[in-house]
Amino acid sequence: MLHRLAGTFCYHLGRGSKSDFSDCLLDIRRNACCYGGIDFYDWCQDINRADKDLSFCKDSCSDAIFPGDGVVTKPKNSEVELTAYCGLYCGDCLRYKSKAADLVRDLQNELQKVKFDKYAKVKGVFVEEFKHYTKCREVLNAIVKLKCDTPCRAGGDGCLQPCEIKSCVQTKKLEGCWECGEFEGCNKFEFFNLFHGDTAKENLRKVKKYGLEEWAEHRGKFYRWL
Repeated sequence: MLHRLAGTFCYHLGRGSKSDFSDCLLDIRRNACCYGGIDFYDWCQDINRADKDLSFCKDSCSDAIFPGDGVVTKPKNSEVELTAYCGLYCGDCLRYKSKAADLVRDLQNELQKVKFDKYAKVKGVFVEEFKHYTKCREVLNAIVKLKCDTPCRAGGDGCLQPCEIKSCVQTKKLEGCWECGEFEGCNKFEFFNLFHGDTAKENLRKVKKYGLEEWAEHRGKFYRWL
């Protein structure tokens, strides 16, 4: 009961505002997703039904059902949640949907357990490739760092660096760039070209045309090489 847990903590700590509750809940959610094996969307319950006594929790989560011993949440606005401020769709991002980071972390654990670094040092006399094992480990570490299980609009780190677009949208108090009349000529999108081409702006046009909740089925390819 993550919502109730967060609400209880906030209440007893005297942090009853909506923003305090959201921050507390986000921390619990991140830990549940990262360490508890809980899917990002499978973590909440129907607050309006279960936590009516915690008034500051109202409307803070989408409806959820609990079949058997699992939790299956059907978010009301998954397209909204997965639509980044810039128009890209987080659900298509390799960092968000790929299991590569988790698999590599498991591989690293296994390599460490069998002391493969020492093995590679000795075996490198016979296997040329093992001489580059240190560089290989650097690549594996970089893959693990790509892991992102939180969409941009929910506080994810998106581009692995401070996002000028996100900052601009939040400063202007907009839902996203599609609400800005200047996005067509905005030079903040230039760094997207290598990975996404003009996809972000194409998507923004589709959000304006179809609406935030319906546009996703018309979206462009996430990476330009796909």
